[in-house]
Amino acid sequence: MGTTRLEQQLHGYRQGHELISTSIKLSKNDQNSIDRLSDVAGPLRPGQKFESYLTLYPLPSGEHYVVARTWQDFDAPRAGCVRTRSAILPMEEWVKGVDVMELASKLSAEGPRSPATTFNLKNERSTLPTVEPSQTIELIEAIFLEERKPVVVFDALSPEAITVRLFIAFWPSFRRQFAATTFALSPRSVGGRNFDLIFSSRDARSRFSDWEGRKIDVRKEANPRHRWSIQIAERVFGAEWPSLLKVDALGELSSGGAEADLRISLLWNELHAKLQHSPNAALGLLDIANSRAKRNLDAIRTLEPALADAAKRAVVQLSPGDAWRFLYALTEKLREIRLNLSAAKVIRAAAIKLAERNPEEALANVPIVSSGKGQQLLLGAIGEGLSHLGLPGLAGTIAKLPPSELLLLLINNGAFAEATLQTMPEFAERLASEIEYSSVAVQDKARRSLLRHIVRDEDAPLAKVLFPLLDEQDLVNEAKWLAKINGYASQKIARVLIDRAAQLGQVTVLRDIVSDARSGPGADFLLSSLVGPSEDGLAWLISKHDLSDERKSLLVSRILSEVKPNRIRSIAAYDIAPDLLTLLAVDPASNVELIDAFLREVKQNSEAVVRTLLNTLPHATGESQTRLSRRAIEALLAQEWPDRQAIIETLLARIGHKIDISNIIRVGLSKAVPGIIAAANINIFNNAPEDTRVRFLKNVEDLGRALTARGTIDYGYQGSEAAAALLWDASRVNPAGFVKASSSLLPFVLKSVRESAGPLIAAAFPPVYHELKKADEAPDFLRFFLFVDWDKCKVARHDLVDQFLVSDWRGTDIALAASRAGDAVRILRRIDKLGGSAVIETVAENISTLPEPWRSDIAQAIKSI
Repeated sequence: MGTTRLEQQLHGYRQGHELISTSIKLSKNDQNSIDRLSDVAGPLRPGQKFESYLTLYPLPSGEHYVVARTWQDFDAPRAGCVRTRSAILPMEEWVKGVDVMELASKLSAEGPRSPATTFNLKNERSTLPTVEPSQTIELIEAIFLEERKPVVVFDALSPEAITVRLFIAFWPSFRRQFAATTFALSPRSVGGRNFDLIFSSRDARSRFSDWEGRKIDVRKEANPRHRWSIQIAERVFGAEWPSLLKVDALGELSSGGAEADLRISLLWNELHAKLQHSPNAALGLLDIANSRAKRNLDAIRTLEPALADAAKRAVVQLSPGDAWRFLYALTEKLREIRLNLSAAKVIRAAAIKLAERNPEEALANVPIVSSGKGQQLLLGAIGEGLSHLGLPGLAGTIAKLPPSELLLLLINNGAFAEATLQTMPEFAERLASEIEYSSVAVQDKARRSLLRHIVRDEDAPLAKVLFPLLDEQDLVNEAKWLAKINGYASQKIARVLIDRAAQLGQVTVLRDIVSDARSGPGADFLLSSLVGPSEDGLAWLISKHDLSDERKSLLVSRILSEVKPNRIRSIAAYDIAPDLLTLLAVDPASNVELIDAFLREVKQNSEAVVRTLLNTLPHATGESQTRLSRRAIEALLAQEWPDRQAIIETLLARIGHKIDISNIIRVGLSKAVPGIIAAANINIFNNAPEDTRVRFLKNVEDLGRALTARGTIDYGYQGSEAAAALLWDASRVNPAGFVKASSSLLPFVLKSVRESAGPLIAAAFPPVYHELKKADEAPDFLRFFLFVDWDKCKVARHDLVDQFLVSDWRGTDIALAASRAGDAVRILRRIDKLGGSAVIETVAENISTLPEPWRSDIAQAIKSI
């Protein structure tokens, strides 16, 4: 305990009872108390003698404690005087504990005469006087086991020994306030309250007639009235060194406890000793720990192994019903305590074993267990035990549980939740309804516990109430979990997931997660739903470089297949329409109808359109083949493409009888089509299969208009020859159209000085010339000639020759035009007359290039010239 420094005061008779010497100055109130209490209590009888006695008490200020020894002063001038030596200790030293026996002996050794000085106490644990415990039973009960009252003991045999042992046994807070004297002839008080313990003689009993406390006569035999009486007496009076702190398992005596706390500690120790035989003792211990003003968590921690053992024994020793009630009570008393993992495992294992042994009883106790605050451990254990059994056999009993209790079972054990939802999907609707109207806390726990088991279409009702509880991170976690567990196999759950993503504004985030999942029916359905037919969504899909074109094609096909026909029109107007077509063409065999529908709305003939058409055509049949072929022809007619002529000719051979020739002519000879491509197109028209070519000839007026509309003959001499061939041959199948086409075309070509105009003049001039021969008045459509002579043919001949002489036309073309017009001599003679003899010679030299019968006619005309 270490050395303790003490101060002293000595009191005795001088002019009365007063302070004689001191080593310490105290406050007035404290000093008054020592002055009063250092005198004897009660008057002595004449000649009465007494042994020196001890008085122990706290000073009113609470800063010091006094242990005093008082002697009878026979040298005083009057009887009844005393001398008292008071040791004054700092209260903090006193409550730590000092060797009261050493201190009492020190005061005896100093005696009643020597001056008061400062001295040290070694605290080396003196040998204590013995006291028969049986003689102190009633005193022990009065101090520790019954209502706290002051106690006076009459005629005790060894009051000093009793007092010394009591003070050594006291715990700090008790020692701080306890006041006692081993001899007094009347009641004593300090700080306005009676001393706690007074020893007196039987002769002074009358002076305690108004005493409100306990009176004990040690001469009367007293039987113990409390179960701890003898135990405490033995610890205080039978032990070598008294200490009641040794029973303080809860640690409350050392930190300010009172007598009631001592009794609680004794009860604690008693119950602890019964743990090996009575599981219910554990409940009593927990009651004690929980009943403290401040819950004694440290005590509960020390109990954990014992509590675990009690749970194991309860399952074996008690009936199933009693065992469940025990476990319920145990976990209730442990609520809000985070048990050591090993102890929690043992308790849980005991409950699992109990549930496995009698599942019906376990389910019957679910209402009781679920009503408690410590429900999680036991409900989880019941669920675990049941999950080890065949749940279908328990379906009837499980179905009898209220939805609220079934929900608690599920959210407290994942194995039970998984087994129940898989084998008894009919519970999903009931559970969903229960969750929807549960507290926020239950909903949150359901979300955390059940989400991982919601993976099938049958679980969709639960998804509808739990997914709306997801935040952004929860959504990400759930999406990744569903990808891992079954690749989004449930479309119903996928739809609910999409709805929540839309509510959170996380559709793009969810797209990225799903796109990382392996391709499959579920993942592709979910991703196509997330992308949808919007331009933003489809643009995201196109830009997703880590997705294969094959998967993108599948997704685009799925998306476009599900939209209404009128929506295809708006999608075809997107800037990304060519990219969509390209993706569809990755699998043309599967997307023929879709490509056909899409291309009906796409007006531009981009490279992507042409490629898609050519990739799809081999897989098309019926009307789709016709439409796609027609579109391919139109697209190729307008642009360069490898093997375009062969492709177009093949397609014309296949569907020439079904296409709109007028449109083909218009597209192929549009002003936007470069001359070189227009030339090739004219050749294609001219070389088309006979039945298709006939259709071009029948539409000769469209050909004439298209050639005129181009505004220039930029398709070269060969293109002009092919056009002229079509124009001339049209006279066989559409004579009227041939005349009209020629008359509309001739004014345009006559104005062209290019060589390439020649073949068209050779074809267009003759029918116009023949029409001029027929009537006195030229038809309205031939009024482009300025007729200044009654001989209209003459005017036409002169205009033709005049224009020829200023152009680059070939002489053979003019000669052919003249022969076909039936006036070769006149026309060629005029050329010769106007200085064109060289032209005539050139025609003669190239006469073999002209076709019959006009070659012979031209030869005769030249000869006649």
